[in-house]
Amino acid sequence: MIGLLLLGGYETTTNLIAGGALTLMEHPQQRELMLSDAALAQSGTEELLRYLGPADFATPRGALVLAALGSANRDESQFRDPDTLHVTREPRRHVTSGMGAHFCVGAPLARLEAQIALTTLFRRFPDLRSLVDSRSGR
Repeated sequence: MIGLLLLGGYETTTNLIAGGALTLMEHPQQRELMLSDAALAQSGTEELLRYLGPADFATPRGALVLAALGSANRDESQFRDPDTLHVTREPRRHVTSGMGAHFCVGAPLARLEAQIALTTLFRRFPDLRSLVDSRSGR
C-alpha cells in the first residue's frame, strides 16, 4: 500500500502539475479565470484532470480489458465540447481517478497539491509563458 501511494500518487500528481502548467500557459484566458476565484481554482483542477488524464489507463480486476480513461473523459455524449478546456465546466463527472471501490485513495491529495501548485505558480509568475506551443510543436 505504501508503494502504491508513493509511486502511483507521485507520478500522476507530477504529470497533473506539469501538464496543467503547460496547458494553462497555452490557455491564458482559462488560467485567468482559474486564478480569479478559489472555487474556480478547484473546478479548474477538476477540468485539468478531465482534459489531461494524468492517469490514463485502468485495468479492471480479473478482466482482459485495458480501459482508456482519457477516451471516456472526451466522450461527446457526456461532455459538451470535450476537446476544449473550460475551467468553469459543470457538471464535472470525469473518471480520471476511477470510481466506486476503484477510486484512487490518493486522489484528494493529488487534487489539493495540483490546485496549490498551479495557483501559486501563476500568482508568483503571472507572465510565465512556454517557449514552445505543445499543440503545434513550434
